[in-house]
Amino acid sequence: MGGSTSIPKRISCTHLLERASRLLVLTPLDVNAFSSAHWAYVRQSAAEAVTNRCLGIAAESCSFLSFSLSPAHQSPSLVTDNDEQPYLIIEEGTCYVDTNVYWLQLWLTVERGVDQYEDGSFDPGGLLAWQTARRLLDDLKVDNL
Repeated sequence: MGGSTSIPKRISCTHLLERASRLLVLTPLDVNAFSSAHWAYVRQSAAEAVTNRCLGIAAESCSFLSFSLSPAHQSPSLVTDNDEQPYLIIEEGTCYVDTNVYWLQLWLTVERGVDQYEDGSFDPGGLLAWQTARRLLDDLKVDNL
C-alpha cells in the first residue's frame, strides 16, 4: 500500500449503508432468517470487534440491521461459497459487518474507515484491518467497484 493513500475516518452505519445501496439492492431481512446460534456468534463478534474498541458496546446492547442482497445494475457478483442467499448484517453503533459475500466484507471494511482519536492518531487494530482489507480487495480486482 502506497504512502499516498489517504486513510478515511470511520463513517456512520447510515452512510455505509447508503454507499452499499449504490452497488446492491438491500432488502430488509427478518432476524428469524438466521439461526439463534448465528445471532449469538454475530453479537459476540460485534462486541469483540476492532470496530468496537473505542465504543465498548456490550453484546446484549448491540443493535443490528439485516438485509438480503441482490444485484443492482452492473453490480459485482454476489456468489457465496455455500450457495446461500447473500446477506448483510450490520451493527448500527459500531458498523461491524457480517456477510457471506467475501468482496463485500472487504469493500465495507475499506469504506467504513478507521476510528480516529482526538490527538489525530488512528486506532491501530482498525488501521491494520483497513490496510489488510484494502490490499486484499485490490488483489481481487472486483469489477464495477
